[in-house]
Amino acid sequence: MAHNAPSIEQINSWLEELPYTNVGKTAELVHDYLKHLPHSNLSPTHHLAILETLKKTIDYLWNTLRKHFIGQTTLSYEQRPKIVALAQAIEDRCATTYALLIKDIVLHHPKGFKDIHLTALYRSLFHLRRVLLASYLMHAKAPKNLWLKLHKLYIHGKKHNLLHIPIELEKHNVTVEGAYKHCLLISTANPFHLDEVDLDKVDQALLLWANYAEIMPIADTRTIFTVHTHLDLRPQYRKFDTHPLNDEENSFGLNTEKLIEHVEKCIKQRSENEISKTIMTPMPKSLMLDLIDVWGHLHQRQHDRVKAENHIICYLGLNDIHFVLHCDAKMKLDKTLEKTSPLNIRSNLKLIDDADKNQKEPDIESKTESSSHYYDPWDLLTKEDEKKSSLPSEEDSEEQHKKYEWRITNKSQHGFCLISPENYLPTAQPGELIILREKADQTDWNLGIICWIRSTQEEGTHLGIETLAKNPTAAALELQQENFAAPIKAILLKGTYANQLIIPCIDICEQQQALLQYHDFKTPVTLGTVEFSNKYFFRIPYDTGNTEKESIDFREEKLKNDPLDKVWDDF
Repeated sequence: MAHNAPSIEQINSWLEELPYTNVGKTAELVHDYLKHLPHSNLSPTHHLAILETLKKTIDYLWNTLRKHFIGQTTLSYEQRPKIVALAQAIEDRCATTYALLIKDIVLHHPKGFKDIHLTALYRSLFHLRRVLLASYLMHAKAPKNLWLKLHKLYIHGKKHNLLHIPIELEKHNVTVEGAYKHCLLISTANPFHLDEVDLDKVDQALLLWANYAEIMPIADTRTIFTVHTHLDLRPQYRKFDTHPLNDEENSFGLNTEKLIEHVEKCIKQRSENEISKTIMTPMPKSLMLDLIDVWGHLHQRQHDRVKAENHIICYLGLNDIHFVLHCDAKMKLDKTLEKTSPLNIRSNLKLIDDADKNQKEPDIESKTESSSHYYDPWDLLTKEDEKKSSLPSEEDSEEQHKKYEWRITNKSQHGFCLISPENYLPTAQPGELIILREKADQTDWNLGIICWIRSTQEEGTHLGIETLAKNPTAAALELQQENFAAPIKAILLKGTYANQLIIPCIDICEQQQALLQYHDFKTPVTLGTVEFSNKYFFRIPYDTGNTEKESIDFREEKLKNDPLDKVWDDF
């Protein structure tokens, strides 16, 4: 079947017999068929018809496999890189098959089959975009020669005047240039700074937004990005580009001014509840503002980096601050409600269900043996006693939050650049909280946020960390709102962000009144305007006004009602 010209009926019959319940085997069979298809004796019309018949199955494989590297998955995190590699192999093979169809038309039918030529060109770009997206979803750079392939397809379309012809293939008209600009823009959207879910939302939005970007001559200084089509290189910020900026033949600039205007319009429409129905996954305002920022100007580093050869100790998993506290005044956390592995934290970014809120508080002393061994990273932030604030034992088989020891490559006044020897860190995502300290330091813990992640096969995983505070304090925030009967977890910051809290992403009123509890104190506070937010947490200032901290009485209830106290009533 591989070396003959099969009919469409034969293709459909073969597709119906594929073992779709075994996605891995189906992917292997489809990849093998695509590998041998170009050796068949096919006309351009029949060649495209076969590929379009296979498209439904290829889309099914992509959508099925992508579920395992975007969001929840039943597979282990060690398998995710293999799943991504499989998805990329099929998409790359499909793009190559369309490219071979283009080559056949150019060599043997130079004046015919324009519609097929145009469709094949768009499809090849479409599948290469999926290869690129899969790499960024794993925080890895694009495979070797991928950018050269994308650039070659664009140059080919320009040479044959195929860039701007609308193609009625999708739910809306698309163009070859739009598909190419889509790839350029997703690589300029700070993909290593976004987690997998947000990056996928950006990719979906660019199906509608890409054409607002403009390709201009390299000499036009209005462009913030430059592209060199003869190099296996993604777009560069013009200011950092070390390649010649006068090569009009092989280079051009990318202008994002109209794109930014359109994103600002989308924000305004959303605020006025006038969002039109689109194929775009709803995108949070904070993410759109970040895109405006990265597409609008280049950020300069505020502090110099210095080389360092020290090691750092890290713990991940602090993003479980979105759980409601069920505790006594001393904030002895009820571990029975904290059985959440950090691997699942990202998929559960909300407060516990109302049904859970209405449950009676479990008896702490009746906990099971397994839950009593559960390590809550919140313990690192409490200062009640030496035992509670100490690190978990490395021999503890029940430890849920892994201890990492990473190497520092350089650091600045407000952060670190770290290298982990592991090629892939399943528990780490941009935007997550991390607690860390240099190995030589036995006292100060830093609370930080993961700003970006980039995985490499050669060196492991690089991480950029911004430090928020030294020795942050665990706190409880009791909101004076009906929908928050129990206090919520909070982190009290110091230093640069003094008088600020890290709290869950919750709906709060402006100038919200609350009761802040930490250590042995409680004090009324007024919450200000959120200064930083992502899908995991808010950073928000608070004002205590002229109130004074009130000491909490930790005596047991039976001691408070001791009959001997009545003796003093007689005086």
